[in-house]
Amino acid sequence: GIDSPASGHPTIASSSCTDDLQKVKVKFHGGASWLYNLFNNNVARSLKNKLKDLLCKSALKAVNEDAAKKLATMEVTVPIKGIGSLDYRLTSAPVFGNGFIEAGFKGEVFWTGDATKAPFSPPVVSDPPGDIKMLTIWLTDYVANTVTYVAHKHDVLKYHLTP
Repeated sequence: GIDSPASGHPTIASSSCTDDLQKVKVKFHGGASWLYNLFNNNVARSLKNKLKDLLCKSALKAVNEDAAKKLATMEVTVPIKGIGSLDYRLTSAPVFGNGFIEAGFKGEVFWTGDATKAPFSPPVVSDPPGDIKMLTIWLTDYVANTVTYVAHKHDVLKYHLTP
């Protein structure tokens, strides 16, 4: 599962593993191989069980440790010169469907050293119509509004006209 805690960094975890290792075939060659091959099915069965266990342990480690470490270090802000940073952390866990992934990102601008949230909320975005097979990106005026709000709050937009 993939989730989005309060930090906005995506997290990933797997609680189980299933495998589909169909067949393992063992055949000995040379020397007394005719004798060893009498027991090759027993060896193959034992080897298959060990491989299944190793595959699941490796897959769980790859997800729960390796992928989790990478996601924990993923940048969720980008600096904006002269203003602060754009926060694009996840707002909720991604939704995976048949042929699509849906993810919501914050898209709020903060002043450097001031992470006060804007006094307004982003608009509600509706789902795309029908069964479309394309990339759909919904971008609202919320990002522009937060940039303007932060700039106004910190007197970036203030300008005095004099003779």
